[in-house]
Amino acid sequence: MRATPALQLADMLAWANNREAILAQEYMHVALTMRRLMPTKWIKWGERELKRKYQPLIYKVDFR
Repeated sequence: MRATPALQLADMLAWANNREAILAQEYMHVALTMRRLMPTKWIKWGERELKRKYQPLIYKVDFR
């Protein structure tokens, strides 16, 4: 968490937005608060777009 705080924040924002999207009332304030407190840019991507853009990069990485 200390090494990648931006990634942790992005994960938390995605989690909060997911809760808001499924109408989990107890978490709706989290996404709203995060959107108000930090600059954000929104785009909706589906699995097809993600695979087309990033799948070629996955196979280029050497995980050894």
